[in-house]
Amino acid sequence: MYDRDGRQLVSGDPVTVYSTTDRPFHLQGSHGLVVSLGSKRVKVELTRAAFESSDGRVETFLPRDLKYGHEGTPRNADKMAETMLEIQRVPVREASALAVEAGVITKAQADQLVQLWQDHTAEKSAWRMTG
Repeated sequence: MYDRDGRQLVSGDPVTVYSTTDRPFHLQGSHGLVVSLGSKRVKVELTRAAFESSDGRVETFLPRDLKYGHEGTPRNADKMAETMLEIQRVPVREASALAVEAGVITKAQADQLVQLWQDHTAEKSAWRMTG
């Protein structure tokens, strides 16, 4: 049985649920391990699912819905945190680019501002996760 890229799957292979043709959408992006191969479906134990409550569950998928290896961020909460962080960072990048274009600051100064803001937002994000 082959994954969506044509790679032969065997028991124990790490996989990412790439799409969910006939399964709940919330499983998309989950990481798992191939448990067994049936005649049409692949049985996968979810090791790091989109939601923690699904960790350890065994689900069956069509082989075309799986991709060999663990790719991307599986947890929806982590994806949301990354999205919120990006939302905080975009305005500073855009404002810096406009300031360079207008000749108010240099490209080097813009790079420093963007890096400073990324460091600041990364610290705040780490603090929220731990505190």
